[in-house]
Amino acid sequence: MMTMSNQHQSNQLESQKVGSVPSRRHFIKLSVLSSSVLLASGLIASAAPSPDTSTTDFYSLATFLVAKPQLSAPYAAAVFSALKKNIPDFAPQLQAVLDTVKRFQAPDVTQLFAGFTEADQAVRKTCLLIIETFYTGNVGRGATAKAVAYEMALMFDTTKDVTVIPTYIRGRPEYWTATPLLTGV
Repeated sequence: MMTMSNQHQSNQLESQKVGSVPSRRHFIKLSVLSSSVLLASGLIASAAPSPDTSTTDFYSLATFLVAKPQLSAPYAAAVFSALKKNIPDFAPQLQAVLDTVKRFQAPDVTQLFAGFTEADQAVRKTCLLIIETFYTGNVGRGATAKAVAYEMALMFDTTKDVTVIPTYIRGRPEYWTATPLLTGV
């Protein structure tokens, strides 16, 4: 009669034989190991930065159009993504704007707009759409508007030091029920 340890040793010897079928445990270990290696290599490949010139070009254009050199890059990327997704034919419109800005070589957005002619009205319209999206935080208007970002909308920048950006909760829950402090009365 075989004891448990002798049976275990016998199973190990059988699985080590050349040409033998690997055990289920061996198969599971290999599949887990190979899956983790494939997953890790996929994550590393997806984490590697891929230069997207259109995103870089859009960011440069956006900082020029809104006259804010310190524009948030994630906000600009979100606006760019929303415009591509929600505006039909945005890519050729953007390329036309980029070409026009390069051709005019205006030092600022005011002089760019002053140089527009009747032939440049489509480009002007696209420029205004980009500026509007950055200032309102929405792509489009009315019922079809899609929110991109609320707190980062540039319309709040002018009065940021004195205006609380509207939100559902400004302090703590039920902050409005507390008796206000009356000083100097």
